[in-house]
Amino acid sequence: MCYTEYMKRREKRRKKHHPPSKKKAASFSPLVIILVGILFLLGGVFGFGIYSKITQGKAIDTYTQKVAKDTDYTGEEVKKAIAYNERIVALNKGEVLDAAKANNKNEYNHIFAQNNGIIGILTIPKISAKLPIYHGTSDDALMKGVGHVDDTAFPLDTKGAKSVLTGHNGVLGADMLFTRLDEMKVSDRFQVQVGRWVYHYQIKRMKVLTPEETEHYAQQVNRPENKAEVTLVTCTPYGINTHRLLLIGSFTHKEKAGEKKASTKENRWSIGKETVAVLVLSIISISTLVYKFEHRKNPTYIF
Repeated sequence: MCYTEYMKRREKRRKKHHPPSKKKAASFSPLVIILVGILFLLGGVFGFGIYSKITQGKAIDTYTQKVAKDTDYTGEEVKKAIAYNERIVALNKGEVLDAAKANNKNEYNHIFAQNNGIIGILTIPKISAKLPIYHGTSDDALMKGVGHVDDTAFPLDTKGAKSVLTGHNGVLGADMLFTRLDEMKVSDRFQVQVGRWVYHYQIKRMKVLTPEETEHYAQQVNRPENKAEVTLVTCTPYGINTHRLLLIGSFTHKEKAGEKKASTKENRWSIGKETVAVLVLSIISISTLVYKFEHRKNPTYIF
């Protein structure tokens, strides 16, 4: 046997008993891919919250500028709103709102119609909320701000009038809408600007009702001799939403817009505490899982 043939056989035996090791291709663990996906999702939620805050801020700025410039139009619209409220109070002496609904629906839709559907601005200093109030309670209105229940009076100071404002609770992405309304207590205050006037209310009562009971409450008639009332409504408990939380505020006084600096510090770049908690906990939990996975012995990748 020649030397060359011997070496070939030897090399063949070596390869048979000691196959060459396969180079591990670059790969990503499944947890890393999941982490990236969740971060993208949370980033979208975070972005939605900021976008909502900016959109609400622009709507409020547009409203206040129009009110300041077009005083004639604003004054006329407030007069129409007062007349609308007085008609509701007159119709509701011993009746429910169904009678007012048939007669005033068309009129309601044309009051403040030139303000992009914005009736006014709700400010709740305790929870740092400043939100536009829109006609009706459509999905579009409730995603942009607070909705005004159209069978109720405008939030003014009309004696005997009841106004109902409703907002979403638990919208992830920002401290917006009525998410923090459950922090309010009896005697806390809020304000509503309609036109060039700011109407002040103090919470006198709080209720937790079923959706059916809440609808019945909105249709009940306020006593003509009572002060104007504005009721703030949102879902409760947080994340379950089987009932409705009602904060009933009674009118105290009014002042011209701009006479007193707003006590609410508005931060359009802020996000809600719920979003921060979810974001932080998600990153910590997933990072821990990835670390343990990457540092275990002989990790097996499937991608």
